[in-house]
Amino acid sequence: MSMVNVPKNRIVFLCSGGGGNLRFIYLAIMHKLISNAEIVAVVTDRNCAANEFASSVGLPNYVVNVSQDDQSELVEKISGFMPDIIITTIHKILIKSVVTKYKNKLINLHYSLLPSFAGMIGTKPVEAAIQSGCKFSGATVHFVDESVDGGEIITQVAIPILQDDNLADAMNIIFRCGCLAVMSSINHMVLSSGNKLEKKIDVLTVLDRQCLFSGVVDSQINVPDDHFWQWISARSH
Repeated sequence: MSMVNVPKNRIVFLCSGGGGNLRFIYLAIMHKLISNAEIVAVVTDRNCAANEFASSVGLPNYVVNVSQDDQSELVEKISGFMPDIIITTIHKILIKSVVTKYKNKLINLHYSLLPSFAGMIGTKPVEAAIQSGCKFSGATVHFVDESVDGGEIITQVAIPILQDDNLADAMNIIFRCGCLAVMSSINHMVLSSGNKLEKKIDVLTVLDRQCLFSGVVDSQINVPDDHFWQWISARSH
């Protein structure tokens, strides 16, 4: 019986900084923790560590102009790679025409339990959660739509915040969980192929805290490996 070659889902990363999520997803694919997917390009709005990493592992990478008035260069570059999934960690708001063109392909990682602290970028939502006395923070992977951080949620992870936590303490855990949530979301998108699948809850211990995921996380990840995570998060936040 002949084997049918199923085309791999093509992933394009949009980045502005250290590329921590890019590094993690690249390794997850290499270790077959993500099903039937490949990173085909990295596109940035400035020269940054994400470009350096992409070049070091042979991934095509490009710096393009991305303004709030004109994102045609970005669209032209993305379109040439015919992506199935676009992971955006770029520090720009994508305009309506871009979001519409890539509907249900654009996903974003936000460091909060959306809709809480929507509209904040980077680690600002975590800082706000700590200052507000929240008992839980977390991360959300969601589809990008025309709203600000209001697209359909794919995966969330709830993470306990302890009384003595500072921003660095919280981000050390939330960054790891965010990477795992992106991985879970990609696997969900690949397996669902646009169809609704039942989501399963997963609990993972991260730095001695029980973290609740709204999607399955592969148990092969060595979450306690600090050297691994230090390398992943280098220059990322």
